[in-house]
Amino acid sequence: MMPFFWGFELILRMMFGIFIESIRLAYGAACFLLAITNNELRHLCTYIQSKQERRRLVS
Repeated sequence: MMPFFWGFELILRMMFGIFIESIRLAYGAACFLLAITNNELRHLCTYIQSKQERRRLVS
């Protein structure tokens, strides 16, 4: 009885993990679409460029 219960718990944990990941992906996609609709894409680009410049300075 116990090994079956452990297996069931493992399956539940895996399903819950996939559920959380899908929420994260949906949230990220929604934020990205919102950024495009609000014409914030240029700010995103400048942010990415500044990150790349920081990496160049560090390395």
